[in-house]
Amino acid sequence: MPGALEGHSAEVAYLGVGQLGVQDEAYTQTYWDETVGRVGAERVVVVHHDDFFRPLTAPMRALPYAGDDLGVTMERLSRYAERDGVRISFPTLWQRSDPWLER
Repeated sequence: MPGALEGHSAEVAYLGVGQLGVQDEAYTQTYWDETVGRVGAERVVVVHHDDFFRPLTAPMRALPYAGDDLGVTMERLSRYAERDGVRISFPTLWQRSDPWLER
């Protein structure tokens, strides 16, 4: 929602990207600008990209192409991140992380 994060700031943004790869470029650009750009995040941790129909005991994989296209998502987000000087990473399943220490 445009302007919803106005006045907020964050060093790290956990960005939900589920089904972002099937949206058009304008939607993706607006989503980035209104989340990561709006809060001034220096780092993005991509979440909700995995196939949530699989049990957590199985190896993690992207949502099947019929529901999303993670390749398209990451190509676009990588361009925006490079433009804005933002680092992007994925979380590692079952590994504790501290996004402020991983700069």
